Amino acid sequence: MFALAISSDSPNRLKLSEIDEPKFCENEALVSVHATSLNRGELRLLSIRPDGWIPGQDIVGIVERAAADGSGPPVGSRVVALVDEAGWAERVAVSTDRLAIVPDNVSFASAATLPVAGTTALRTLRHSGDLAGQQVLITGASGAVGSAQASDWKACLEPETPSSAHQRGTVEMLAWRTISSPLAPEMNLVATAVPG
Repeated sequence: MFALAISSDSPNRLKLSEIDEPKFCENEALVSVHATSLNRGELRLLSIRPDGWIPGQDIVGIVERAAADGSGPPVGSRVVALVDEAGWAERVAVSTDRLAIVPDNVSFASAATLPVAGTTALRTLRHSGDLAGQQVLITGASGAVGSAQASDWKACLEPETPSSAHQRGTVEMLAWRTISSPLAPEMNLVATAVPG
């Protein structure tokens, strides 16, 4: 099996290397990786991790071997996962509590952008409390985390019925507009998702 691993003798610190097949726990499925994405945090790790370390957190692929304990999706399932490392390998052992089924109408490339950005956006939402009727400003909403935040907040605040719409209030999204600092005190939450 091959993986992109840290190699100090390579100019970009990455080298396609032959590695051992992953070892499994009973609650882990073997996933054949078809797509992955790059995250700023793991790119920073390339300069400090030791030789042989395999980056990669966001993966999408096909379950080649289901978990021995019967948890998780069956063989042949299209899945997305968040792993701690080794996502830049051909196959990864993934705990079934970190796997989700990818619908047939979602491409592997699109699904690969979800794990880190999506969980970051979800954590922000959970720490923000009830945002019904509140004003939220998301800077950098065109990036992965910002667009996930905007989508998550809109989904959480979307009214289910006309009467609940009145009770919950409305959400305004400010996009592609320059906001001066005096406006910030009027916001109940300002989420900065600008990369850098």
